[in-house]
Amino acid sequence: MAALLPAICSAGETHLDIAVPSRVASDYFGPVKSVEEEYAYDMSDRKYKEFREYDRAGNLKYRKKWNSKGEQTYFATNMFNEAGCLVRQRTEDVRHGSTNDYEIVLNAPTRQIAYQCKLSGEVEILTYNSEGYQLTSTIKNKGERTLPLSKFQRAPDNTKQLYTRYDERGRIKYTMAYAWTDNGLMSGTRIAYAQKDRKDSNDYEYLRIDDQGNWTQCLLKLKTVEDGETKDFEKFTTRKIEYHDE
Repeated sequence: MAALLPAICSAGETHLDIAVPSRVASDYFGPVKSVEEEYAYDMSDRKYKEFREYDRAGNLKYRKKWNSKGEQTYFATNMFNEAGCLVRQRTEDVRHGSTNDYEIVLNAPTRQIAYQCKLSGEVEILTYNSEGYQLTSTIKNKGERTLPLSKFQRAPDNTKQLYTRYDERGRIKYTMAYAWTDNGLMSGTRIAYAQKDRKDSNDYEYLRIDDQGNWTQCLLKLKTVEDGETKDFEKFTTRKIEYHDE
């Protein structure tokens, strides 16, 4: 691991210099303490739930998911050192019966974060731009060559414009284009698959927005067109957001 990222996080160099996905600022506005989401598809009574909690610095402490029966299906917890660096992550996928433990190292000069799975030896390296937003990720399995995993194209203000995902052989799997509202909320995405005749569209309608600018009710309209056949879905989500005292 040290050979991959020799410059280890030290005092004054924290992962908060980088807008990593676990940072609250990447998803919400204001000093968010916790978010509880409940959602259902096509107005079904089968409701799913997710809960995330953040500390005052914006670090994601843990994340939980439940299925429509109220059974917990996923749990992830993040651990930080005294300098505020994210140094370890543990995940448990109950549905698939898998548990993973990741050692995490930051190389601030190169703006890279490495996640090494202790079980498999697999290493994922995320690279960020000078403003701290993710640009690329690569993955290396033990004894194998490094392959691309994902890539972002961003606007001058760092808003996501295009996301490219690669498969296990390093080929493009799909691309996702983003659209945004004037107040910074995602209005829709368009997904095109490279290896099959399929296109997805997702359009967001925000029914309620709180005083901080975060939505608390959202209707997502999903459409999939594959091999000439069209399928439509709707996902309705409600949020309960708690904020830290400022």
